[in-house]
Amino acid sequence: MDSMKLSQTKSRASDFAARRWILVAGTGLKDGTPETDVLVAKAVGEELAKYGYGLVVGGWHGVDYLVTESFLNQLSSRSLDPRDYLIQAHPPDPHDPHDPIHNKGHIIKTPYGGREWLEPQKYADAVILIGGRGGTFDTWLGALHAGIPRFPIGGTNGDAASAFKKTFDLWELIPVPGITRSQFEKLGRKISSETDAKAVAQFLVKKLLWRSLNAIDALSRGNGDSQTSMFISYSRKDSDWVARLRTLLRPAERLGIISTWMDADIRAGKPWESQLLARLKNTQAALVLVSNNLLQSSYVRDVEMPAFMKKRDDPRFHLFWVLLEHCNWQSLLPDLKTIEAIGGVETAVNQSPTEADQQCRLIDIVDTVTRAIRDQHKQTLEVAPVI
Repeated sequence: MDSMKLSQTKSRASDFAARRWILVAGTGLKDGTPETDVLVAKAVGEELAKYGYGLVVGGWHGVDYLVTESFLNQLSSRSLDPRDYLIQAHPPDPHDPHDPIHNKGHIIKTPYGGREWLEPQKYADAVILIGGRGGTFDTWLGALHAGIPRFPIGGTNGDAASAFKKTFDLWELIPVPGITRSQFEKLGRKISSETDAKAVAQFLVKKLLWRSLNAIDALSRGNGDSQTSMFISYSRKDSDWVARLRTLLRPAERLGIISTWMDADIRAGKPWESQLLARLKNTQAALVLVSNNLLQSSYVRDVEMPAFMKKRDDPRFHLFWVLLEHCNWQSLLPDLKTIEAIGGVETAVNQSPTEADQQCRLIDIVDTVTRAIRDQHKQTLEVAPVI
């Protein structure tokens, strides 16, 4: 690849990485972590930081420690604040005075037990697996069921090798989105040196991650046939927020709980307004992302909001809204005064202290929406007549 193409590839990968969070899980030994795992963890941490990804870890010894250390070193060399790029989710250890191991980034305490394994995955857009001795394979299973892109590095053996083989065997049924089987197969190459580890890490981060995440975003668009469809009302100037929310909503879409729709999903070749009005009429939920940009849209004020308020008396309809930034919503969207905003209105989402805090706010939004719609599904089933 010539230097111009290499630069373009790096630009695409770096641009797409913005605000994407990658969970790295693997061998959790305080002593005796296999050398292959050590080399790959260090290489992956460096590459993720180099391309601007956020890192999610469980705070364990071994792979978690090594990937975080390498990640933080790369951030430091670029004068980047760990609070914007690192989430550590793990239970407190009263016997470890250095808990967490790297006392940096956004630290989330979880209780011991099942949530100890599941909580880190909750904040991730994709999962990378390195080695492992049991729990790492469980992480792969969780990602598989949630529809999260998963990248077990087969050359590190252990759980990652098992997950790599299983992914390969299931490829026809459940492929990793956005990449080919032959591309995925390269993650199984033998790793016997630092050079090998760097080559695999660079291929994964530079070539595969952004393609797979982009494919996940594409799958989220226009899928309006599940049980509850949700219309997203927003300004196109805030489209980055929508992209982040739709990525987090993807597991719920995969499970058939919800599907999302926005004006960017309008099909070419047909009048745009008739498509939008049809969606407004038939939608079973709405999520309004309130910002100064949104308030400038007369279409939102004069068409979309009246349509939502008209449907509000329907007990099956949900109207959610979020304050992205402080603005004069009370005057321009007064109907929202009677509806509680997700997360309240004291602190707007964009006022979150760090990128990691923002990600947590978005997680809360998705949890609130999904829980409300799931509860509605249960109520519908309970009152449905038996035929």
